[in-house]
Amino acid sequence: MRALVRSGGTVSLERVATPTPGDGEALVRVIRAGLCRTDCEVASGRLEIREPLILGHEFSGVVEATPQGASFAPGARVACMPFVPCGSCARCQIGAGCLAKRQLGVERDGAFAEFVSVPLMCLEPLPDPLDFTVGAFAEPIAAAMAVLELGLPGQAPGLVLGSGRIAELVFRVMLAAGFERIRLAALDEQLERDAYEFCVETHANSQLIAKALEALAPEGTLVLKSRSQRPVELNIGLCVKKRLRLLSADYGDMALGLRWVAEGRLEVRDLFAAEEPLEAFSEVFQRAAESEHQKLFFKLTPG
Repeated sequence: MRALVRSGGTVSLERVATPTPGDGEALVRVIRAGLCRTDCEVASGRLEIREPLILGHEFSGVVEATPQGASFAPGARVACMPFVPCGSCARCQIGAGCLAKRQLGVERDGAFAEFVSVPLMCLEPLPDPLDFTVGAFAEPIAAAMAVLELGLPGQAPGLVLGSGRIAELVFRVMLAAGFERIRLAALDEQLERDAYEFCVETHANSQLIAKALEALAPEGTLVLKSRSQRPVELNIGLCVKKRLRLLSADYGDMALGLRWVAEGRLEVRDLFAAEEPLEAFSEVFQRAAESEHQKLFFKLTPG
């Protein structure tokens, strides 16, 4: 099969063997795959990995093969939560969230390929009204849905800080959930000091975090939503002085997010850019590095 592989410090389109699913895994034919910051960091070498590795973790597709008695049958349309629990740590044993998950396209072969092997527990049915491109956007939707699980006050003034599609997606999710006094602001916008009960950052850097701390009201909440791999400065003294809370938002309800899109409650398609073949990967990665306003996708199979 064709796959986008990082090996020897470079990324290339190669012919590799189709994966053989392990116990409890399905073989999925990839239809669409989305490109995100993590993929760019893996491709550039900023995120350390074990080579060779097939890139990509946001995808949708059709189940090709499953173990007997599996909950998904061949032909099922699926999206995916691309994090595989280790199954052996103490938290896995009690059904808590695993802290040693292996991510597709980072710790195990990913989805920038014609086929990918994925644990059944990671698959999510793709509702019939939704196309495969929306399905490949299911992971970012689930990431944005995480802010709804923090108990943030829906009637209080709140702020989503950042620019690009992730900031816009978080903002739309909160509007869809009934947050009535939420504002979306870019880093260069003027903000009133001590005015917001909570602030969700969507692209952490030291300047953005400093702006968030100034904008938060005393006893407000800073929500960490992005996944910066670089150190970020945090004025602890100001946090203590203002008695601020610090929360993090990982992932929320993927199925609910997809249902909201299917119902028209959450609009995402205008955040999408063109779909390109794997052969155009160099250009696609370059475009992703230049702008994060629209999502780029690889079209692996017609559909």
